[in-house]
Amino acid sequence: MIRSSRRSPTSNLNAAATSLLVLFLLGSVGCASLTNPRPSDAEIRKAIMARGAWNPIVGRLELQTVEIEQIGIFNSEKKYWPVKAKVKTAKTGETAVLNFPIFRDDYGQWAARPAERL
Repeated sequence: MIRSSRRSPTSNLNAAATSLLVLFLLGSVGCASLTNPRPSDAEIRKAIMARGAWNPIVGRLELQTVEIEQIGIFNSEKKYWPVKAKVKTAKTGETAVLNFPIFRDDYGQWAARPAERL
């Protein structure tokens, strides 16, 4: 039995539609990072230093150092970059690993929301 190597028009159309869908999805992922560019490490440190840390007993704690451990994927639903940072307090020198949501404020500046302890 001899088989024809020709594809049917329907299978060509399905292959083209699948290719376009893949290209669209890849492009939309790329565009998300273009419309929401990641802040630089210096901008992240500055935002976290300005926010400080919070202790329920003593209140706001100023930070001495901020070491970025990990930057997550942009959360498009809540519009922030998750950042895991190791911070050292200025007064007592204690260290903690905290999770800071980094976002642009109403004036276009990078800011940090209150941290969650990990």
